[in-house]
Amino acid sequence: MLVLLFWDVMDDSAALGEIIQDDVRKGLPGRSKNQIFGLGFEFSTELDKGLVQRIQELLNLDNQTTAKIANKVRDLFFASSANNRYYIKLAAVKIELPAKTSFGIAA
Repeated sequence: MLVLLFWDVMDDSAALGEIIQDDVRKGLPGRSKNQIFGLGFEFSTELDKGLVQRIQELLNLDNQTTAKIANKVRDLFFASSANNRYYIKLAAVKIELPAKTSFGIAA
């Protein structure tokens, strides 16, 4: 569930890293110069409604429980930036690559 949520947030909002300035995000390929990044102050309403509804159905959750889970995810894995938008907290997530990962670069 978290992976799908993070993937959706990254795809829609380029919201990884609360310390990264939005000017840097605007320079990413496929991003608009006037795009708004991160998730707004009303965190749970900013999440993809279709994804949240599907998770709710699969796990048989009511709206109140879903809201509590969304708030807990926000508190554990997201941080507010200087512009008062939520971004995935770098300190809370760890991206790992297999030890033998090759990027086609000679060592």
